[in-house]
This record gives sequence, structure tokens and C-alpha cells, in this order.
Amino acid sequence: FPSHDNDAMIQKVLDSDYGMSVYRYSPASMFRNPAMTEDQLHHIIRSTEDRSTREYATESPKFNEKHIEQMLTDGGGDHYERATLAGHPKITLEQSKRMLHDPHELSHVKRQLLQLTPHKELLHDAADMHHHDLDWSATIGILRNKNLTKDVHDKLIRHGDGMVRYTAMKHPLATVADIQHYIDTEKPDDTEDDLSVS
Repeated sequence: FPSHDNDAMIQKVLDSDYGMSVYRYSPASMFRNPAMTEDQLHHIIRSTEDRSTREYATESPKFNEKHIEQMLTDGGGDHYERATLAGHPKITLEQSKRMLHDPHELSHVKRQLLQLTPHKELLHDAADMHHHDLDWSATIGILRNKNLTKDVHDKLIRHGDGMVRYTAMKHPLATVADIQHYIDTEKPDDTEDDLSVS
């Protein structure tokens, strides 16, 4: 399928009785076809609840924030799918904020989001949410983000708890003063469960 640079051929498969079964059989090659249109991609996502097919769709060069919105709102996905969307480079700040503030979203999805987001504003929001609406496991994602800035790091090492402070203290952004502050203010639970953090 990748070698057939013809969106009409793709449409013919979609319109056939066996169209979706073909996509389930070989979704990766279908989505690599440069001729696939945005509308065809939209149709495939809308027409299937098969997770592997929907996740392969996110790898298409035509996949964009409109398709992310479709997958976030159509009810056909699950938390594995949302974890894939959370780390997608096309996800918008607004979509990321909705995912971060959703009280029903799983912690590991939020952690993936915070680890991979390019949006520094989201990291600030998440650092302010810690203690209230964001658990320590999700918060660790902030400290794994390559765009982490010192001001956000300071919030976590000064006001975090447990594993958050412990991980922030070991972060490359931590200064000698930060480490001394951690030692001076260490709480009994600061290293609790530290072996469980990857």
C-alpha cells in the first residue's frame, strides 16, 4: 500500500465491503501512504474502535489536532490510546490542559503528557496543581520533561512532597542550596517508594 501513490485506490478500498478488515489487517502500511487524505484518515478513525488501527493513525503524516480532537471526544478510545495522544507532537495546549485537568483521567496518562509536552505553560499549571488535583506519580512527569525550567523545578523542590521532592533534589537543575534545603527539611516520607520510580 505505501507504494501506491493514489488516494482513489485508498477510497476504493474504503468503499468496498472488506475495506475496514483490510485496514485492520495492515494498518501501518495504509497510514504510511502519502496519498491518504485528511478526510480518509478521519473516516477510518471514526469507523473503527480497534485500538491498534487508531494508534497507527496517529503516525500518519496527515494526522493533526483535528484528528486528536476527534479521538479525544468520540468515546471510542481507552487510556492506552489517550497516552499515545498525550505524547503526540500535534496536540494543542488547550487539548493538553483539558487532559491535565480531567479528574477522571488516569495518572499514567497525565504523567506521559507532562513528560512529553512542549508547552511550558502546562508545566507551570501542573506544578501549581500538585498536592490538590495531581498525584506524585503524574507530577514526576514534569521532572522528566526536557523543557523543564528552573522556576518550575523550584516549585517542586520547595513545595512538593514525598517522591516529588526526592526526585527534584536529584535532578540536574538542583543546586547545592536546593540539596541542602532538601536535607534540612526532609520529611519521613520523602524517600518512600523511591524504588518504584523509573
